[in-house]
Amino acid sequence: MLFGKATLVRCVFAAVGAFMAISAASGPAMAQDAGKDPLWKKECDDKNPDRCQIGQQVFLQKDVDGKKETVGRILAVTVQKATNPKTKEEFTVLNMQLPLGVDLRPGIVIKVDDGQEIKVIYGKCTNAGCDAAMVMTDDLTKAMKAGATLFVGFRAWGNDQTQVIKASLTGFTAALNSIKAS
Repeated sequence: MLFGKATLVRCVFAAVGAFMAISAASGPAMAQDAGKDPLWKKECDDKNPDRCQIGQQVFLQKDVDGKKETVGRILAVTVQKATNPKTKEEFTVLNMQLPLGVDLRPGIVIKVDDGQEIKVIYGKCTNAGCDAAMVMTDDLTKAMKAGATLFVGFRAWGNDQTQVIKASLTGFTAALNSIKAS
């Protein structure tokens, strides 16, 4: 292997950081909508239109006086493709951003449908939330393309119970096929 695991982790978080700037600039453009809009949205960097990511946001809703109101974003999932500058090998990065106040120690657990659980560690927290990222394996990519739901489990600080958020995988394959490595 031309570079170690630590270098790969740094590459992942560098790619995530670059694409988080795209997300921050676009605000809630990837809001989940049960209407005709696709759940997985493509966003590209204004300065580099070839640098794109796909993503979906899940919002917490609360009943207020018999009406559902959006309280805030509880999950942002983004996927981007990148190229290792040394080996020219392409890889795909999955990033999940959860709100502040999560327990960082156990990390998060993801799974597609009834598949195997995968542990993902948090990399950093900013004012926007706490990020956990990983390089996607071929098996995970295939599962997400064929699957219906991505389950993201996390713990709030001071709570031993795992909370689970569901993100739909409807439209994931088409969205993923629409981006390329940069």
